Formats: sequence, C-alpha cells, structure tokens
Amino acid sequence: MKTEKEQIEQLLEEKYLNGVANNMNTHKILEFFHPDFAIFSSNDRELVKFPLREWKNVVDAYKADNRGKPGLRELTHKLDYIDVAGNAATVKLLLSRHGELIATDYISLLKIGGEWKVVTKVAYSHVENPFQV
Repeated sequence: MKTEKEQIEQLLEEKYLNGVANNMNTHKILEFFHPDFAIFSSNDRELVKFPLREWKNVVDAYKADNRGKPGLRELTHKLDYIDVAGNAATVKLLLSRHGELIATDYISLLKIGGEWKVVTKVAYSHVENPFQV
C-alpha cells in the first residue's frame, strides 16, 4: 500500500504533469482538481485569480489552435517537498524546460471522499509567459 505522499506524487505526475502540463489533456484537470480550484498569482500590484473552468478553456483553445512550439510542452519537474497532515497536503513543485527553471507551483490538496483533490495553486513564473498562452 502506498503512503499518502506516494499517492500524491503519483497523481501529480500522472494527472497534472504528464496529463495537463505536457499533454494538455484537460480531462485530467476535471479528474484531479476540485471544481472550486483556482490558480492564484500576483501581477506585483494585486491578486490574480484564474478559476478552473477558465484554465481548462484556455488550455483547450491553445491545444485546438495548435499554437505550441516544438519542445514547449516538454517539461521536467522536481518535487521539492510534499507535506501531509491528515487530509491536507502541500507541495512545492519546480517546473523546468530544457534545463531552465520556468515556474514554481505551491499546490494545496485536500482528501475529499477518500480522494486527493487539488484545491489551489499559487504560481510564480521565473520567465515571462512560461507557457506562451
């Protein structure tokens, strides 16, 4: 039986990194992310909120337009840490492309109905528009 950390790591790799980030499979968004999920960031002056449905629509449109450049969606990652306390967990995830750090994600998860769901992501981009959406 896998530990909670191992379960979270497997879900992140399968559904977020390989599902959404690299393959733009938005069905994985709906499987792993809570419906009330949002990405939060800052434009240096105010809080920016990007709800789940808007994120899914942007990824779907991006994929349909085939705007991806070769290698753009070939991300590698490092799980800096996974911290679990009961039914709550946080993850620090470093995303790189061709050896260059492009984004740091701080992901919060809750175990709801026996399943881990991502409820928030606080994102920091190390490069301007890392996914060129």
